[in-house]
Amino acid sequence: RVLPPPVLCGAGGFGCVAMGRLRGAPVAIKAPRTGVARNSAKLIASLCNEIRLLRRVRHTHIVAFHGAAIDPESGELALIFEFV
Repeated sequence: RVLPPPVLCGAGGFGCVAMGRLRGAPVAIKAPRTGVARNSAKLIASLCNEIRLLRRVRHTHIVAFHGAAIDPESGELALIFEFV
């Protein structure tokens, strides 16, 4: 199936955030900058730490973490959050 192009919401030091859909609901997809080494130990450690913390955090002032996804073609990891 063909997906619509992502709507870029912002970018920062880590990478970019785009709007997407998960089971029909809008979500924010946080992905590393292109050109960042996928196998960078520092990047992998940073992502693992963020996932470890976010999967346990529940607070009204922090967006909900839905999970992570790996692009099967590029091997890149993306974090998926509620869209606010």
